[in-house]
Amino acid sequence: MEVITLNNEAFQNSCKTLFSTLDDDYDLVIGISKGGEYVLEAFALNTINKAIQFKIISIQRPSTTGFKKNKILRHLLKLLPYTILDLLRVYEAKKAQKNIATNISMPNVSIDLVDLNLKSIKKVLVLDDAVDSGVTLTKVVEAISKIIPEAIVVTAVLSWTNSRSLITPNHYVYKDALVRFPWSLDYKSKSDG
Repeated sequence: MEVITLNNEAFQNSCKTLFSTLDDDYDLVIGISKGGEYVLEAFALNTINKAIQFKIISIQRPSTTGFKKNKILRHLLKLLPYTILDLLRVYEAKKAQKNIATNISMPNVSIDLVDLNLKSIKKVLVLDDAVDSGVTLTKVVEAISKIIPEAIVVTAVLSWTNSRSLITPNHYVYKDALVRFPWSLDYKSKSDG
């Protein structure tokens, strides 16, 4: 499996590629934090439709919280060369592919949309940086469909890392590739080497 590293410029170019496949007639665009928040910001800067409502939602998978808090491991990742980091990403992805069925245990997602004009929403775009198992995106789409059952929900991600995920995104740039984004824990700026 290929690992692609995107610096800020490559990220913006990938966003523009993704956005070129989308309509511009959404009433609501939701970004799933944290990566989807950056994609949403890029979308907001590139859209000409000023009537769109934007919302960032935060959902944290339990499996990633401990690692993000471990400062020693985060520091170690900055010291390792990309060749080793790429191998670790591929290993993690293969392990996740085997465990997709067990990842369904994520609790139902609650999305707060009370500050929006829901009656005017006919089409929703959900943005994220990547779909791995698909659990998070599936839960978000389910939650939106419960809140706004008549709305069409469209999904778009930069990287669809596993074609056997629980959900197939409607739009994507990279398929069956692991993408290292500028906000990834193992991303190194040029000054990091």
